[in-house]
Amino acid sequence: MLPDPLNGRSEMHSWIWSFPASLMLTGTVFAALMGIWVQTRPTFAGRSAFVGMWLSLCWWCLFVVLEITVIGVENKAMFARWTWPAIIAMPSYWAVFALRYLYGWQGQIRLKANWLCVLPSIILILLAVTDTLHHGLYRSYLPLSDAFGAQLRYNPGWVFYSSAFYLYLLMLSVLSITILSLARAARLYRRHYWSFLIASLLPWIANLGYITGYWTLFDFDPTPFLLLLTCHIFAYLMWRANLFDLVPVARNLLIDSLIDPILLLDEQNRIIDANKSAFQLLLGHADDDLIGISISRWPLLDQWIKTADGKNLEWQGQYFEFSQTFVPASASVRLLVLHNVTARILVELELQKALRVLEEQLNENQQLQLKLREEAIRDSLTGAYNRRFLEEVAQYELAHATRTKQPISLVLIDFDHFKQINDRYGHAGGDAALRAFTLFWQQWQRTGDYCIRYGGEEWLLLLPACSADQAFEVIDLFRQRFSEQKIHLEQCTFQLTFSAGIAAYPQCMAELPVLLAEADKALYAAKRSGRNRVLLAASLQSAASD
Repeated sequence: MLPDPLNGRSEMHSWIWSFPASLMLTGTVFAALMGIWVQTRPTFAGRSAFVGMWLSLCWWCLFVVLEITVIGVENKAMFARWTWPAIIAMPSYWAVFALRYLYGWQGQIRLKANWLCVLPSIILILLAVTDTLHHGLYRSYLPLSDAFGAQLRYNPGWVFYSSAFYLYLLMLSVLSITILSLARAARLYRRHYWSFLIASLLPWIANLGYITGYWTLFDFDPTPFLLLLTCHIFAYLMWRANLFDLVPVARNLLIDSLIDPILLLDEQNRIIDANKSAFQLLLGHADDDLIGISISRWPLLDQWIKTADGKNLEWQGQYFEFSQTFVPASASVRLLVLHNVTARILVELELQKALRVLEEQLNENQQLQLKLREEAIRDSLTGAYNRRFLEEVAQYELAHATRTKQPISLVLIDFDHFKQINDRYGHAGGDAALRAFTLFWQQWQRTGDYCIRYGGEEWLLLLPACSADQAFEVIDLFRQRFSEQKIHLEQCTFQLTFSAGIAAYPQCMAELPVLLAEADKALYAAKRSGRNRVLLAASLQSAASD
């Protein structure tokens, strides 16, 4: 055991309080409150590591208080050793915080992937707290003076220097990251980065002065005192400068977070850089490396890029648009962006499918409407138009005739002795006669003429652009030919005649009731005069005689 120059005085007083101890105790409480306060604030990248920094400082300050106040060389050395978990952990937390806050690094610390950061810290902490077994941290330690409760001067060992080398290397890395971020940061974030630099440099400058023997504070390592100042700087920045309210995200995080694959190709079409989406697209995962691989390994993509015909690329169920740009710094380096348009294409395909379905439904509806209209305006037995259609077509044709000063004729037809047909051959005979008349007229009529089943065995013929004389010639000849037709019904045949009355515009008014009334009078005149004949309305006959 090392000699204790205090001799028996340590037995009288185990602890001695001082201003440095009060200052450190205040710092311990402040660091703990700082960690709790940050934890309750809105989350930001690296918040957990930032809280870990101040909890480590709390640990450090607490054991510094114990080291300052305790009496006895071995007791002071014991508490000094237990400050080292915080001494090593705090820069490690600082490095993780810098990576996550400045670069948006979201990965979890894993021994395999980050052993340079995690494993050395664990080894150094174990060596520090077990220093009594090997004295690699402190080879020896003696009081600075004969004063009661004097602090110790430590003679560092290989563990101390290894830890210092590791921590300074870690801190230089953090400073490099901060300086690089400062160089390309937006104006708003530069104040944050300068604050990081100043706040982190102060304790390290103090620590460097202590290690080289040029600077102590209260006969003690000034590093924890300067860390408390750093803590106050961060508290001020968060309270007054809104630090962490706006969190910067580095360009590489933005690029890696893009859903669009991005490739950088050299003049030999080798991949010299790519983002995570490109790894996922080409390899199916992001574990292997794409760098140095020629794009010709993927012939479909290579051919698509070479042709650049503007067509979308379908790749593993996804769709991409292609754009390439030559990097200004090197005319041979190309930046390829495969814009993922899968969502848009899938929506377009669904819309096209829905449009086809709608078109089919529309066609079906149109056909159904036409069918329903035909059923509404057609006689179900004969297929001729019905009286409902007459109301529509007569209004249009009569108005057209009046406007164009063209004649139009209306013919009413009634079968002769139709009741005898029904009595002799039944309703089947009557139906056959009606169908035969319709079929015969369809072969006889002019284009634009209308045949309407007016009711029972009565028919109405509307003949646009046809004068009374023309109508008489057409209908009378039709009467003769129809009377010669044989109507077949199962084992028998029969013949049928009809009588007709004709009314026409302009001799009659171009109004449907007037024309109907005149034609009806002519029809009954034909019936009374012996049937099987065609007569003109009285107004037409008087006009002809005049």
